[in-house]
Parts: sequence; C-alpha cells; structure tokens
Amino acid sequence: MAKAMRPYVMPVYSLYYAICTDQTGAHWLAAPDGLPADAKLLNLTHNAIKTLVNQQFGTLTQLLHLDLSDNLLALVEAEAFLSLQSLLTLNLSRNHLRIISVGVFAGLTNLQLLDISSNRILVLLDFTFRDLASLQVFLADDNDFVFISPQAFSGLSGLQRLDLDGCNLTAVPTEASGMLTPSKEH
Repeated sequence: MAKAMRPYVMPVYSLYYAICTDQTGAHWLAAPDGLPADAKLLNLTHNAIKTLVNQQFGTLTQLLHLDLSDNLLALVEAEAFLSLQSLLTLNLSRNHLRIISVGVFAGLTNLQLLDISSNRILVLLDFTFRDLASLQVFLADDNDFVFISPQAFSGLSGLQRLDLDGCNLTAVPTEASGMLTPSKEH
C-alpha cells in the first residue's frame, strides 16, 4: 500500500529566511542586522531589545508581519518603521513603552493590525496614528493611560476594532471618541 504524503508544515521555531525569520528568544539586545531583504515575517519575540532607532528595518521593504512582543522596549524613535510600507501587522505588546511619539508609525500606510497592549503607556498624543488609514484592528488594552489627546485617533479612518479594556481611563475626550463610529468603539 502506498504511503500517503503529508503536507509540509513549517515548524514554528525554525529559521526559514526567504519567508520567515524567527529569532524568538535569541537574546538579541537590539534588532539584528543582516536579515534577508526578502523576509516576509520577522519574529523577534522574547528577546531583550530596548530601543528601536530611526529606520531600524530599512532593508526589509517586503516585510508583512513584525512581532516585537515580550521584549524590553522602552523607546521607539520616530520613523523606526519608515521603510516598511508593505507591513500588515505590528505587535509591540508586553514591552515597557510609556509613550509613543508622533512619527513612530510614519510610512505604515498598509498596516491593518497594531497591538500595543500590555505596556505602560500613559498618554496617546495628537496625530500619533495619522499615517494608519488602513488600520482595522487597534489593540491597546492593559495600559496605564491617564490621558488621550483630542486628536489622538486622527487618521484611523478604516478602524473596525479599538480595544482599551483594562486601562485607567475614566473618559475618552469627546473629540477623540467622535472620530470613531459607535460600532467601532469597544
């Protein structure tokens, strides 16, 4: 009897550069250099990355998914993701971010999912997300928000889900909440 062929499934923790670069738990202190320019997915979870500098991922123009969750990120400089125009998902959850500067998300015109949950973010400033017109899902739950600027959500014209659960907010400014239709608020 002929043996049935099983479909090949790429192991989650393998290193497969043309499509997926998995650097999970590699003990990186900074985002690594020399990654293949044709990478589509970059997984840098469970490292010790503290800072992302301007155009940090400059050579990865074809990247679609970037996961930086579970690091020690405390600072993301303006335009850190500028060259990632193809990026669809960005996960910055479970880090040590306290503030996200205006310009951090510059160039991410195709981003559809942004996860900044479980950080220590205190404020959302005006126009921080202005370049994210394609964003559909914005996860910002479990942060320490004390203030959301009136124009914080300006530019989020495609937003379908906003999650602010578990934050210290007692109110969202009228101007900010007015930018979201009732069916889009969570």
